[in-house]
Amino acid sequence: MVVLKRIRDSINVRTLDKVFQVSPTLEDRRIATLFGLQTIEHATITNIVTWIPPLEGWFKLNSDGSLGDDRGGYGALLRNSRDAFIIGIVGRLDLPSINLLELKAIEQGIWMAITTGVDKLWIESDSTTALAWVHGKGNAP
Repeated sequence: MVVLKRIRDSINVRTLDKVFQVSPTLEDRRIATLFGLQTIEHATITNIVTWIPPLEGWFKLNSDGSLGDDRGGYGALLRNSRDAFIIGIVGRLDLPSINLLELKAIEQGIWMAITTGVDKLWIESDSTTALAWVHGKGNAP
């Protein structure tokens, strides 16, 4: 009991004015409570994401760019209105801007569509800035 009290006191001193998130298991909350730590539960939010097909006769280009600490990348995927995979591409490119990587993904996707004979293309991206630039809005680089 003396050892546990010393551990508890040490933890309380080291965690003064700090909040730590523990996993939501009952055992983890019980252990935290034994040491006199306050736990806060956070609600889990689930978003359901679905792919919406284009109209019959159209093709959909899904594109994305990614920028990390030491590298950037992009990807594009072309599917028809029945969700069938047509062609895709991924690449690595060291660009200083996520918007430029998003544009590269869109550009590569458009080239894929052109080379496969697609003439009705729906472009979908999570970058509103890149899409605005494609549509001639805003100050594109």
